[in-house]
Amino acid sequence: MLIDRKLKELREKDFKLLSQRYGFFDNPKTLEIIGMEMGITRERVRQKQSKAINRLKEMLIDNQEVELTLNLIIEASRDNVPLFEMRGFSFNYKDDSIVKIWIDVFLKDSVKIFSNQYLKSQILIFKKEEAGVIDNIIKIKNILEAQKEYVLIEDISIFLNCSKNLIKEYRSLSFKGDKVALSGNKNIFFDKLRFLENIFEENPYKIFNRNDLLKNMNININQLRGLIDRSEKIVCLEKSKYAYSENYKGGSSGRLVYYFLSKACQPMSFKNLLSLIKKERPFIQKGSVRAAIKLCDKIDEIDNNLFALTQWGYESKKEKIVFKKYKYRLKDVLINIFKSHKDEFFSIRDLKNFLLEKYKDSVSSDEGSIYLNLEKLNKEDLVYKIKKDKAVYYKNMSEKL
Repeated sequence: MLIDRKLKELREKDFKLLSQRYGFFDNPKTLEIIGMEMGITRERVRQKQSKAINRLKEMLIDNQEVELTLNLIIEASRDNVPLFEMRGFSFNYKDDSIVKIWIDVFLKDSVKIFSNQYLKSQILIFKKEEAGVIDNIIKIKNILEAQKEYVLIEDISIFLNCSKNLIKEYRSLSFKGDKVALSGNKNIFFDKLRFLENIFEENPYKIFNRNDLLKNMNININQLRGLIDRSEKIVCLEKSKYAYSENYKGGSSGRLVYYFLSKACQPMSFKNLLSLIKKERPFIQKGSVRAAIKLCDKIDEIDNNLFALTQWGYESKKEKIVFKKYKYRLKDVLINIFKSHKDEFFSIRDLKNFLLEKYKDSVSSDEGSIYLNLEKLNKEDLVYKIKKDKAVYYKNMSEKL
């Protein structure tokens, strides 16, 4: 690259100053900060910078590559291209810093790097068009606020005679292919709500994972929560799992057990409860139902696998769950164990014994909790697991540990 070669030919002091001001390798520094580091005034730093730029200009002038590069920047300014998209200007330095150098050396009177509170990032514009750009930003906001549906980006561009990039860089937008709308627009919100509810109505027995919904809807997690909170057709079964409410009564599994017991008005066996729940939730796991009953303080186990509502006054045989507060997080302790025993394989039983022996009551030694944390570490590629006969073993597999 021409600019890379010429920058290397500058005096070391000039190169260092321009590197700090424009941020070739790191964030750019202000005149004040550089002045404090050099022990000189802000004005003296500005003078030195001006001289360094003039020397660089003398090196670049009358070179065939200069005209081609300037034409690229001018075209980008005409289209209001975001500064971060200006790539290919340097092999050795940050592209946005090199674009700033080109502008200050040759295009300072005609091109500007523009920023605005309503824009996501800095864009390139012509200085003479700055007032028009500001005016168009206000008009884009007014147009989108008045819409009841998504609008073609091209239609707004033609109507305002502005670039598509200016529209795309506007903050708080929701995109739908080549259409756009304000994220806070209530009309658009209800359009998304209808779209989400249609997904569930078309798949009434399917349990949806949160990540799948985020991908299908092209929205963020807070938007999804807002939609589900306002929908009467969608029910949250458990963390990150959702279903169509007409086929999945009562919300959580615990509430569903409570519903069937209330309806029966008498104790029920786990087998009968599970069969009723399976009709509503074909994919429910037996362990999930047991866990839900265990956690629900309105349901008691009055005999082996026989359950009743607490309000009925039966003698309870259900073990009370006591949530302990531990000194250490189990995940952190497991990471330390694998870090200090890189070549060893551990079963869940091995880890439980290790925790009881070394940490005693300072960390959870529950086998279920150990298993869940090991699975998380496995998904994060920090440990891997192998199966041997009926046993499962875990071992450190990452340099991160």
